[in-house]
Amino acid sequence: MKKHILFAAIALSAFLTGCDKTTLLTEINVDIPYSTEFAIPAISGYTGSVPLPAGGLKIDVPAVGFATNAQTYVSANKTSVDKINKVDLKSMNLRIVLPSGSNFNFVDSVWIYISAKSQPEQLVAYNYGVAKGQSAIDMYTLTDVNLKNYFIQDSISFRISARINATPDSTNKFGIGTILHMNANPLN
Repeated sequence: MKKHILFAAIALSAFLTGCDKTTLLTEINVDIPYSTEFAIPAISGYTGSVPLPAGGLKIDVPAVGFATNAQTYVSANKTSVDKINKVDLKSMNLRIVLPSGSNFNFVDSVWIYISAKSQPEQLVAYNYGVAKGQSAIDMYTLTDVNLKNYFIQDSISFRISARINATPDSTNKFGIGTILHMNANPLN
């Protein structure tokens, strides 16, 4: 009798271990990069000769849009939208593309929000106390936010809000780069 119980315990353990390995073998984890460039429109009423109010000024930059190409990524990984478990923001950064040698000294803090058709705007990244002399800002991302319902839309937009302490150079061109991480399981 003891041999039967021992055999059953070993068989059950092997089965459960096999299920974990099957999940690991079928789970899909893909990093999806997006990148684009944009300019900040002139700040109404402020020029280099007009000082900003004490404590700076909070500005909103018009949203920067991306085609998600969700169906392409899903098809390339031989799965479907309903098999996606989670999409999170793995990384995000802002950079000054032009002119060369420019920096973000005019920025104190940055907040980035995501939106998509039929989805509410959601804070996904921030950086308080931007270091001086930087030509790129690595954002702190909110990885506990599931962006699946945004990702499966045809397009997503990122809106940037910033507290500035000086007006940015009107010739500056900026870049935004982000990596979304998709987790899916075709066996779900």
